[in-house]
This record gives sequence, C-alpha cells and structure tokens, in this order.
Amino acid sequence: MYGRLNLSKEHYSNISQSFGDVDYFVSSDNSPIEHFEDFVRLYQPVLYTNQPIVHSYQIHHYPNKPEETPLDKMIRHFINKKRVFELMKQSGKVYKTIVSVRIDVILNHTFQFHLKPRHIYIPIGKDYRDGINDQIAIGDEYVMEKYMKIVDNMEYLLESGRSIPHPETLTLANLMYNKIPIVRFCLDYRLDR
Repeated sequence: MYGRLNLSKEHYSNISQSFGDVDYFVSSDNSPIEHFEDFVRLYQPVLYTNQPIVHSYQIHHYPNKPEETPLDKMIRHFINKKRVFELMKQSGKVYKTIVSVRIDVILNHTFQFHLKPRHIYIPIGKDYRDGINDQIAIGDEYVMEKYMKIVDNMEYLLESGRSIPHPETLTLANLMYNKIPIVRFCLDYRLDR
C-alpha cells in the first residue's frame, strides 16, 4: 500500500474485508504522525516507512506533459511503489501473490486470487492519456517487481519516446517495455480522497 494515509482509519474495515488475512507493507511520503500511527495500529504492517522522499529526477523538459500532471507528485508516487517492494524483499518473506493498491480505495469486491504466472492483473477503466490504470495491480513477484520499480525505467521511457510524462502512460509503457502480459478484469471500486 502506498500514498496518503489521512483516511486509512476510515478505510480499514473495507480493505480488511476485501483482502482478508494478508500481510501489509506501506510507504508514505511524510504523512502526519497521527495518520501514520493510526495506520500502523490498525493494519499492523510487516514493514513500513514514512520517511520524506528526496529525489533528483528532472523530467520537466520532456515534451507533451499534460497540464493535469504534477510531475513531482507522480515521481513520489512511483518512488513509494518501489519502496513498498523493497520493504517486502527486506522482510525475507516470499509471496505468490502481490497486490499494489492505493490506500484511498473503496472496494466493493472480495478478492480470491487465481492468477496466471508472469501476468499482471489490472482493473478495467481509469486508463488515461493512452495509458493504463495505475491504482491497483496484482501479480506474482516477477511481474510486480517490474511494475513497482517503474521509477527505475522512467527516464529511459521518456528519453526513448516510449511515453510522455504522465503516470498511466508511463505505467503502460513500462509494462510493454518489460513484455508483461496484461489481464484486465472488472473491479467495482472508487477512490476516496
């Protein structure tokens, strides 16, 4: 899980009912301490971080940046995904199924995982700028490492013209670059920001 933790207390029962008994890992970027403590108390993550993100990425000069895309926020989003994956690896635990999900989702779904190896599962909808939904993804460790470490490929994807600086566009370009088969599925959910 990654992102803003301001509503994690309100979302806890929905998340826990939707996913069942799972291990949580979270990366947030300098959330207020009371929100972070609420998250840790309720979700009891295996590992977590709330350290501020400091980066040196300079991608403002790439063409076709959509007006609605705050680049620093997008980069922090990508770094949080990578930090979550690194926390999971640091734990030494091995997982057959990994779910990358924003903390601010409201789900109307109970998950039962029967996945094809080396395929990534992404909900239908919320594809913007010729990209693919970047709010929820499910897969095995092989595909999720490539998905969650998108920030490592971001500059190459922009430099090579494979993408514009936009989160959904970069997400799709990263999956295509890594030759990850994508399975779309129906999922009833919304964001509660």
